Amino acid sequence: MTKRKQKTPFSGYRYYAVLFLICILFLAVPSAVRLVRFYVFDPQINEAFTADAGDERETDLIGNFFLKQGFLNANGFVRRLLFQREMNGVVRLKNDYLTDLNPELDAAVLAGEADAVAHVQSVLKEYDIPFLYVMTPVKLDEASELAAAQGGASLLPAGEMTYANRNMDRFLSELSARGVETMDLREEIRQAGMDSYEVFYRTDHHWTTEGALFAAGRIAEWVRGAAKEPDITLHTDPSEYRFTIYPGWHLGSNGQRTGRGFAGADDFTLITPAFDTDLTNLVSGERGRMEEVLLRPEAIAEKDLSKSSYDLVYTHALEQYHNNAADNDVRILLICDSFGAALNPYLVLSFADTECMSAYAPGLLTRAYLEEKKPDAVILMQYPGLNLGIDSSYAFGL
Repeated sequence: MTKRKQKTPFSGYRYYAVLFLICILFLAVPSAVRLVRFYVFDPQINEAFTADAGDERETDLIGNFFLKQGFLNANGFVRRLLFQREMNGVVRLKNDYLTDLNPELDAAVLAGEADAVAHVQSVLKEYDIPFLYVMTPVKLDEASELAAAQGGASLLPAGEMTYANRNMDRFLSELSARGVETMDLREEIRQAGMDSYEVFYRTDHHWTTEGALFAAGRIAEWVRGAAKEPDITLHTDPSEYRFTIYPGWHLGSNGQRTGRGFAGADDFTLITPAFDTDLTNLVSGERGRMEEVLLRPEAIAEKDLSKSSYDLVYTHALEQYHNNAADNDVRILLICDSFGAALNPYLVLSFADTECMSAYAPGLLTRAYLEEKKPDAVILMQYPGLNLGIDSSYAFGL
């Protein structure tokens, strides 16, 4: 008589346990390989990382997780079907634009940061160097922000609130009270008959390449006036450029956190000069046309929504350049965050020497730097959503 093998309470689950381990290994091993490759072969600043997102290493792992895009797309698609408008800290407006929300900032914090900017202008005056503070726009229009605060009709989903524009207004008021020269690009956009949605990607916190070209024109005009060289030829007219559209090619910083299933993907426009250019990258020593030494058009030859086209094209845009074809000897310093990446190329083509300094490392701006580099103008351009209220963005070395 054959004795029947007795089942243990867990014997029926061991197959599931093995299957579970196989699934874990299926995801973990490729993810680990991708993470190693990221650190070894493709090191870059993780612009999606913020203090609120948690540990930076954890954020890097999430960014390189195997099949991440597929999981995100499915999650975003389901949320859209369920009429949900928030995912991973990103809010989908009623016009399908994705945005972050900003808390109300403390008045003392804004005053302290305004003091720091005013001190920069004061020191620059000692060296007879013109200074301009530039406030970039944010995506949500001021009317919708105020309407949400007052319980009226707004592009914000019901119950959501942000203080981005009001924080900006308060900070600009603080700067004005201290005599700091400022440029509010929201006002420049309004005066041109546009609104904020015309200069922003739907899935990105960055402005579009077209929006950056527009802003570059306004800043270049200020530099020309500040340098007292009215005959400088500015290359900020759209008619001087070729516009190549890559349809559905771009998934921006907000879209990277929600997948294309939540709000789709954006078209990306590559803007290249229709005139001869001759630049030298003073970091690498390379010399050639803008498309060869500053832009990376080859990086978006193949569609890859797991990476931002904006970041890929402008990888080297915030380095130091000499324009061998310039009709002037104006040297400018642009202190900026990643918004400057799409804007700086047009300043590079308009002036003799352009150097960028990270807005996240303001301590690099020192008296020693000014005495060595002798810039003819200094521009501090900040995206308020990532700088206002962050004291480290105002810790200048002067």
